[in-house]
Amino acid sequence: MESGNAFKITDDRFSIDKIDTYHLVLEVQQSRLKFYLKEDASNAIIWLEDHYLDTQNTKEEFLNKIKDIFSRHDFLKANFWKSITLISDFPCFCKIPEVFYDVDLTNQYLKLHFKDLITEEYQIQTEKLQQDIYIIAFPKCLITTISEIYTNADINLKNSIINNIKVFNKNPEFKSKNLLIISDMWLDVIFQNQSSSMLSHSRIALNSKNIHNFIKEIVKSGQIKSVVYGEITPYSTIYKQLKYYLKAVEFGSLPKSIKLSQYFSEVPEQRYFSLFANN
Repeated sequence: MESGNAFKITDDRFSIDKIDTYHLVLEVQQSRLKFYLKEDASNAIIWLEDHYLDTQNTKEEFLNKIKDIFSRHDFLKANFWKSITLISDFPCFCKIPEVFYDVDLTNQYLKLHFKDLITEEYQIQTEKLQQDIYIIAFPKCLITTISEIYTNADINLKNSIINNIKVFNKNPEFKSKNLLIISDMWLDVIFQNQSSSMLSHSRIALNSKNIHNFIKEIVKSGQIKSVVYGEITPYSTIYKQLKYYLKAVEFGSLPKSIKLSQYFSEVPEQRYFSLFANN
């Protein structure tokens, strides 16, 4: 039942006696639980962990693995952090042009995209980004599990898709590039459409039969250069596909606004974009 700790970086300045001065940021997706600690005084990230959960979990197995990580951890379940943020990274979302959006039809929009979705099992939130309304479904079971660990604490609930788009909009170095973020199971792409100058965002499963056409659409509508982040190496199948179709592909580094302590010099920066995008 124990989940493997895929990656860990610690700063010797961390002290369990100073937990009330650290910001805890958790990112949970179907296959991973990641978290970092940020020191309030210096604004520097001083701790990082990445736990792999597997890609074939049932809901019960997924939740049990999350609980197991917390129960075995030396300090993660402490309940007196400076702040707690939970970033949900699940594929259950859709976007609607604002001009067509009707708030009374929010759940129906999601059901059109996910026919088997049981909306009662999700907490639905919306956010406007440029001309689109994003409708995000957060699993209630995950929110409940984390809330039961951090009783009576305020938990800031965020979404990785929204965070990533905001970072794309805020950092000029991405404006002339396609931003590609790969997880264990899917590929996100964010870019400024060449013809309309509108922001475009799409997600596709890595095992989809349409993955080649999806990448070709980036070539057709996106930018010349592409920067990639996430669970990817030069030996990955998806990286070879991207290199084959896209003219210029490079691994991304973290935006300059993200401050890492000296112990993070060896961190594979491209892997933790969606986690640090909250920073």
